[in-house]
Amino acid sequence: MAALIKEQSSGARVRVSLRSEGLDVSAVAALRGGGGHRQAAGFSCDDDPGEVTEWLSSVLAERLQTASS
Repeated sequence: MAALIKEQSSGARVRVSLRSEGLDVSAVAALRGGGGHRQAAGFSCDDDPGEVTEWLSSVLAERLQTASS
């Protein structure tokens, strides 16, 4: 799974692009009002990039732990 978090100069403060070969990243993006496909999804938000990174790390760790159980 990969995530690209880009700070924007206009519009939403942060744009996040998610890619995965196994994890359903569209479900993760949907938690923040985004969308996409199972293997490629994204969302935009006005949060600080550090906050988005922490949130994303937490959600992904939880989902990966659940998937491996």
